[in-house]
Amino acid sequence: MSPQRQDDVASSGITRPAAVPEILDVISRAHPLDRLPPSVSYAIATASDLCFVPRGEQVFAIGDRNTDVFLVRTGAIEQREGDGALRARLGEGEFFGRQSATSGRPTEYTAVALEDALVLRFPASVLEEQAALVPEVRDAFAGKEEERLQHALTSTGAIEAIGMPTSAPARELITRAAVLLDPGATVREAAIAMSRQRTSMACVLEEGRLVGVLTDHDMRERVIAEGRDPGQAVSAVMTPQPLTVDGDASGFETMIMMVENDIRHVPVREAGEILGVVSAADLFRDHHSMNAIGLAGRLSRAGAPAELAELMRALPDLQSALIRAELPPRQVTHVLTSIVDTCTRRLLQLAEQDLGEPPCRYVWLALGSQARCEVTIGSDQDNALLFEDMGMIDDVERADGEQYFAELARRVTGGLEACGIPACSGGFMATNPAWRQPISQWREYYEQWIAEPELEALLNATVFLDVRPVHGDESLAAELAEHLRELLRSPVRFLRALTANALRSSPPLGFFRTFVLSRDGEGQKVLDIKRRGITPIIDIARIHAMSAGSITANTYDRLEAAQQAGRISATSADDLRNALVLISGVRLRHQRDRRERGLAPNNDLAPDALTAYEQGHLKEAFTIVRSAQAVLRQASEAGAIG
Repeated sequence: MSPQRQDDVASSGITRPAAVPEILDVISRAHPLDRLPPSVSYAIATASDLCFVPRGEQVFAIGDRNTDVFLVRTGAIEQREGDGALRARLGEGEFFGRQSATSGRPTEYTAVALEDALVLRFPASVLEEQAALVPEVRDAFAGKEEERLQHALTSTGAIEAIGMPTSAPARELITRAAVLLDPGATVREAAIAMSRQRTSMACVLEEGRLVGVLTDHDMRERVIAEGRDPGQAVSAVMTPQPLTVDGDASGFETMIMMVENDIRHVPVREAGEILGVVSAADLFRDHHSMNAIGLAGRLSRAGAPAELAELMRALPDLQSALIRAELPPRQVTHVLTSIVDTCTRRLLQLAEQDLGEPPCRYVWLALGSQARCEVTIGSDQDNALLFEDMGMIDDVERADGEQYFAELARRVTGGLEACGIPACSGGFMATNPAWRQPISQWREYYEQWIAEPELEALLNATVFLDVRPVHGDESLAAELAEHLRELLRSPVRFLRALTANALRSSPPLGFFRTFVLSRDGEGQKVLDIKRRGITPIIDIARIHAMSAGSITANTYDRLEAAQQAGRISATSADDLRNALVLISGVRLRHQRDRRERGLAPNNDLAPDALTAYEQGHLKEAFTIVRSAQAVLRQASEAGAIG
């Protein structure tokens, strides 16, 4: 941009004078700046200018120093991560640059003009100073991503005013190396090592395998308070089988794990090794507020389903706020999924408290969008219940056990409905006796679906191939997953049938790149952006990943697994990921806009309501999906699937 104000940022843009009334007109149309009083808008307008950025030119690159917030007036700006992955594409009325401009940190992505663009440039210092008295604007332009997430949550009542955990992966949150001990080390030796390292947790490893952790709390409660000898081995007082978090897990996910399990530290594991320990202090920027509880924490401690329902009323506003906070679509849906998971687990715990001890081991399974970590406020319920074979018991005991799980399912699905998550219209819920079965029956289901892939079997298989344990004995889910993995060693007929079924729904593009529309219940011409745009990508990713032997549920992870196995090229995987980001972003903004107009969120999009920019890039994404479907069809016909 112009070097007059940003010496460290690329100066490819051409700054041109703009009359204050012209800039005021732009501000008046840009939410949330449209909430500013006239005097404040005028002060900001007089300090701002318009910049023309030719197609292909950078506004800034990763690592640049940036002091301005930008608003796209015309054209399009594309954001790319360091590895080249698409972060977002922005059109008229959308902001960028606020994180780096207001935090003082180097830019974390490259912003480049996808087409000739005119952007309005605001000095962040002026914006911050003038907007300080307008909370909605102040919160929207907070600097750090975690601060914007905090504001997004606090503005909806989702969390208290606390230092919000960062969205960075857990591996990047580690501030010190882990203290590693042998099981035979003494408590005194552990205390000395922990004191030197200035940490309150040590990891106990046996032959390189994590077998336990020792914390300050363990030493206080199990050694000092009980008057035990500090010369004894740590294996006698450690916490065995500790929880761990993957290095890829976000700070938000790590926070939820800590809150739900009432722990302050968690080891970070990657490729079987302990990288270090993440503490609550690493997650929260404001250390004095570490004990404040977020929405997930309050959900996990709710005393009744009615309390959960009251808390979950914040979910729609939370989604809107997360979108305004500029989180990528994948992170928005991941955050929402984490909240729904927590709510589901608490409903199950409350039901168990009322109904008593379960008659046998069981696990509650999330299906569909929840299993894929792709929940939005338009998502309905998809769930199932898996329990162990009850063995040699009489008919009365078996009937009692089945009645227990039937009542458990009724309470949980009813509770989720009360929390704003509607029942599945197709009946794919644990209240359906067909989807509340012992593991032996679930094995038979998968065997039948894969051996005889008729239409109904394909419908069931499509739903139950997206599965993830949420609560209960996860070893049961792992056992079933292993059985499915074995069945998929020779799945040629099944995958071909799954491919044929997936290709029945294609992106809504005509021969001349026009949208193919249908009419909704009100007679308006719309396209179902989920069924015709997102679902085909889900299907493509699922088939390629399963062909590679992967049964992971998340669509992005499936594309990665297929790429790593050579089932699709890196270019194809990137294109599909980019298409998913673009279409998901349009879908989320559509749902947000409907809510702001007082309408129920849905997936029926009227293209006329989109800007020319949005229409163009939605067509581009649909073209990518259609090409990927053509490649999938050719691979199936050539026998390369399975």
